[in-house]
Amino acid sequence: RVADVLKAQGNIEEALKAYRDGLVIAERLAASDRSSTQRQYNLAFLHGRAGDVLMAQGKLDDALKSYGDSLAIFERLTAADPSNTEWQRNLQYSIDSMGGLAYELVLARDFTRALEASDLLISIAPDGSRVFTVGTSRSSNMVTIAYDTAGTL
Repeated sequence: RVADVLKAQGNIEEALKAYRDGLVIAERLAASDRSSTQRQYNLAFLHGRAGDVLMAQGKLDDALKSYGDSLAIFERLTAADPSNTEWQRNLQYSIDSMGGLAYELVLARDFTRALEASDLLISIAPDGSRVFTVGTSRSSNMVTIAYDTAGTL
């Protein structure tokens, strides 16, 4: 919660530090009891929040790692309990965040990383059922452009 307040106040550096401090604790707790879905959820949630701050700072490579970690955990959680709507929502948020990051990577002309992000999304939902929502339509369009452009480089 402290990190969220710092972020809302525009104190991005301190918010990132608070998220990272929380991640250290969450990683330790999640590792001590891998069967605890709540601990796994907390870890995934913090990775996503850290990714948001990293993306806001323009640290796109670091955001890619954080979003990827969050996405992987939420994917495991939803696979274990597909009826959990909170986990489904958080998985979709992670997918949307990764789509937004792919868009930012294309704008930064980092096509290799944009493709990495989009490939990760496609691996989660090869049929596109989760990936190309209304919220990520601009990202999917930009990723398509990235694929086309990267192929001609």
